[in-house]
Amino acid sequence: DNNGKHKILRFVDDHEIDGIFGHEIYDLSSNSWRVLDDITPNFDMPYQRGASLKGNTYFMAKEKIVYEDDGEYPAVLPDNLLCFDFTKESFGQFLPLPFHHYPHDAGALSSLRDEKLAALYQSEHRSEVEIWVTTMIEPNAVLWIPFLKVDMEPHYGFDFMFRCDGGSFFIDEEKKVAVVIHFDESEVTRHEDAAYIIGDNGYVKKVHIGEAVPHIPGALNFSHFQNCCPLVTSCSYVPSLVQINQTALQDS
Repeated sequence: DNNGKHKILRFVDDHEIDGIFGHEIYDLSSNSWRVLDDITPNFDMPYQRGASLKGNTYFMAKEKIVYEDDGEYPAVLPDNLLCFDFTKESFGQFLPLPFHHYPHDAGALSSLRDEKLAALYQSEHRSEVEIWVTTMIEPNAVLWIPFLKVDMEPHYGFDFMFRCDGGSFFIDEEKKVAVVIHFDESEVTRHEDAAYIIGDNGYVKKVHIGEAVPHIPGALNFSHFQNCCPLVTSCSYVPSLVQINQTALQDS
């Protein structure tokens, strides 16, 4: 906050029981964890990373699925936007996303200069990538406008899809481009982290970042890389290039 107080939100989960079942707050001023007893998880949250904006953090989440006693499976609901308010230490109401995002679709959130929220979407059945930005964003209200749409099929085929479980991206409003970080499984004997620069008029450029490191050393099974997409922090803070150059000169 404005007084320099920082907090960390932690989700306590168990995949074998029922997903998320608790929340804790770490307060850096007191150097301790506190259990948030007042929060009853009424949502399911996929494993996309959240985005921090104006002192709050936003996530993609859906209403918690309640299975019927007769064994009937309820309809799968699309994700919503959900804000955690660090001042109130509670979640707000579900807010609309500008698209219908389902479990196997690609989706990610990113903040822009701590002023706007951006959302990326790609259906598992389509090669088009959409990016939307907010014109207004508060813990319990949001408005969206389209920012960019690019078809990846002419460049990488219809089957190309960004990661649905952990990618990140950022945008440049002035140049109207986005940089999407992706885990590339195209190589047979190794896997790569790559940045895809996408822009107006179907512009797409791939930049190799480096060889990805599995969380199981020596493994080539793709599942062993699934949580290894590199995280690119959203552009909430934009330092002066002069400061960067001065630091580089001093270090050299």
